[in-house]
Amino acid sequence: MNKKNIEYKDILLKNGLQLLISVKKDVPGVFINTLIKAGSKDEPENQRGIAHLFEHLMFEGSPNIKQGEFDDILHGIGGDSNAYTTYDVTCYQTTVPSNFLETALWLDSDRFTGFVLSEESIDVQKKVVLEEKLQQYDNTPYGSSEEESMKRLYIDNGYDIPVIGKCDDIKRIKKSDIEIFFEKYYNPSNIILTIVGDIDYSVTEELVEKYYGGIESKINQEHRIFEDKDLPYEINETIYDNVNLPGRFLYYKMPCVTNREFYVAMLLSGILSSGDSSLLYNNLVYEKKILYDVSAYVLGTKDIGLFVIDSFTQSGVDNNEAGYEVDKILNEVCSGSITESQISKVKNRIETSFYTKHQYMHNLADDLGLMKFYFNNPDRINCDVEEYLSITKSEIINFADRYIKNNKRLILNYLPKESD
Repeated sequence: MNKKNIEYKDILLKNGLQLLISVKKDVPGVFINTLIKAGSKDEPENQRGIAHLFEHLMFEGSPNIKQGEFDDILHGIGGDSNAYTTYDVTCYQTTVPSNFLETALWLDSDRFTGFVLSEESIDVQKKVVLEEKLQQYDNTPYGSSEEESMKRLYIDNGYDIPVIGKCDDIKRIKKSDIEIFFEKYYNPSNIILTIVGDIDYSVTEELVEKYYGGIESKINQEHRIFEDKDLPYEINETIYDNVNLPGRFLYYKMPCVTNREFYVAMLLSGILSSGDSSLLYNNLVYEKKILYDVSAYVLGTKDIGLFVIDSFTQSGVDNNEAGYEVDKILNEVCSGSITESQISKVKNRIETSFYTKHQYMHNLADDLGLMKFYFNNPDRINCDVEEYLSITKSEIINFADRYIKNNKRLILNYLPKESD
């Protein structure tokens, strides 16, 4: 396993743009990750969904690139593009052969030199987003679980609805709203640009200065101030939906992604459900056949974390009985039942995954940018795995006792609708 430190350069342009460059000569390509330090949590009230809408709009044209030409030019040079939006950030990603780095930087940077989108382009992308919400959330079994959970866990703090937004808000967002959001967040002082691949440090820095250095940062960003309260007690609710199997979704509030307890939670989630021998899967899916499937995982953001357990009850098994069995195992963990062997197995899996994924330039670029965003320290990428490896059994038990045992949690029970 290669544990050699990842080398990179961290450069601040005069206009505030933060540039990260890492040379990776084992592939004849370049990956460009443009991270905007604004996500759905930063959206104005009555414009919920505008951050994700931008994920679509930024491919629709710019001052020197007509509508539809971005992808045509990119595909013409053997490149590809992608994007994603979270509560905290929006990322635009471009992959090209290394000899077309300058073309890719021109394409990407032109999007930040001015706002030229037409009403027609905006309306088309609104419809695309609304259809996406319909398919991935509204018409998908258990698809409403994110919306139903967030509105009960948070109140008016940016994390209270899914990233994709509200349909009514998306429909009424005006071009002027989009222009204001663009001016506020889509400028160099709010960008982390990460470039990884078969490149030269000095040449790449010069090209970035050429294409991004002259873009003015006009507005100081005002990010939403996070305010939250612990759940006062257990909230247990039932939702009848178009599902075949009963589902039970548990949500526990916990610290944010930069807190050491976040890493502890990641280890615990692996012990519970990562692999066939994990506690929940082995006991309730494989041996007792009470659950059809189960997954424990952690959702981390800049301000808050969630420990989540999704379980799906086998046909013919009472959902409350399945819930009792899950809670029984959780209580045993809180009492210290986990073993050093179980902890080591998950640590080994995490360590292997860490070094394996950074062999791919898109993962490396993405993680470098996120380390800069969350920790203001991209070198964190070279020691992040050590945080996991140093966690002790007592820390895991203390975490479970503090955040899981107290039962200040949200339970959503999904049951099939009764036939008419």
